[in-house]
Amino acid sequence: MGDGKVFKVADYIEADLDWEAERCRELGAEFSCYKLDNEPDEVLIEHLRDAAFIVVNMAKINRAVMGGLARAKVIVRHGAGFDNLDLKAATENGILCAYQPNAWSEEVAEHAVMLMLAVDRNLRRQSAALERSLTVGKWVFDRLQPYNALRSKTLGIVGCGNIGSHVLRKMNGFGMRILTCDPYLTTERWAELDMEHTPLEELLRQSDIVTIHVPVTDETRGLIDGDRMRLMKPSAVLVNTARGPLVDVDELAAALREGRLAGAGIDVYDPEPPDASYALLNMDNAILTPHLAWYSEQGLWDIRRWIMDDFESFLDSGLPKHVLNREVLENPRLRMTVRT
Repeated sequence: MGDGKVFKVADYIEADLDWEAERCRELGAEFSCYKLDNEPDEVLIEHLRDAAFIVVNMAKINRAVMGGLARAKVIVRHGAGFDNLDLKAATENGILCAYQPNAWSEEVAEHAVMLMLAVDRNLRRQSAALERSLTVGKWVFDRLQPYNALRSKTLGIVGCGNIGSHVLRKMNGFGMRILTCDPYLTTERWAELDMEHTPLEELLRQSDIVTIHVPVTDETRGLIDGDRMRLMKPSAVLVNTARGPLVDVDELAAALREGRLAGAGIDVYDPEPPDASYALLNMDNAILTPHLAWYSEQGLWDIRRWIMDDFESFLDSGLPKHVLNREVLENPRLRMTVRT
C-alpha cells in the first residue's frame, strides 16, 4: 500500500475506533490504532514509523520520536491543545502538524463557568455546612458568609480565542464588569467582541474572578506565578481549564492557605494525572476536576469527523485544514524536506 494511505492512531480516548476503521476501508487506507500514551520513545517509533498520517491524543511526540517517523507526512492532534507535539522538530523533519482549534470550545467554556460559580459560592464549604447542620439539627453557616453577588464583581478573561470568547458571551448574562486580555487579537476581532485589551497585570489587580484560556508556549509557561498572584485581590478566585503549566500551583496553594487568594477551580495539571502530593488536594477553597472540561458526546463526535475530514483532505491535496507549522509550506528551504 502506498505511504500516503497508512493511517495510525497513537492513542485514543474513545471506546473504540470502529467508525474510523470503516472510513479508512472505504478510502482504501490501512488503519491501525494503539494505546501508546505512556510508552517510551522507542515503542512509539516502532509502532508509528511506517505511517503517513498519525493521530495523537496524549502521547508525547518529542524530538526523538519526530526524528524516527521516517514516513510521516502529517501528525494531527486530537484536540485544541498541542503542547505534546515538538513543532520545531516536526518542521525540521518536514512533518506537517495540525490540530482542531474549535474542539470542545463550548464545553470548556461551560466547565469554566461552572468552576467560577462553584468556587465563588463556596460549594465545598456549603456541602460541609449541610453535613454539620444535619449532625447538630440546626443550620450551621460558619465560614460561609458573607457572599457578594456576581453583578457587583469584575471578571478577568485571560485569552480571548475560541474558548475565551465563548466564556465572554456566556458570562455577559450575569451583569458583571468584564475585562479581557489578549495581545494577539486584531483590532477587527476586538470590535467584533465589543471589548478591548487590558494589560495582564492591570486585569489581575482589578478582577474578582480570573479565568485562563491560553495555550502553553515558551511565553506563557508559568504565566500566573507568585509575583502575579500577589497583584490579585485577597478575595479573588482563579480558574484554570487551559493547561497546568500556566499556573505555579505551589504558589497558588500558599496563597490560598495564607488568605492571599480566596479560591481556585482547577481542571488541568502538571504532570497529568496529579499524584497524592498535589498541592491543592483536600483544600476546602479549591475545587478540582479530572481534566474533563473538554468532554461531551457531541463534541467527541465532532472531532472524530473533523479528523477524518483532515485525512480526506490530506489524500486529496496533502494538507489538513488547520496547520500549526505553516513555515514548512512557506519557506522554500523547508518545503524541500516535506516527504512526498
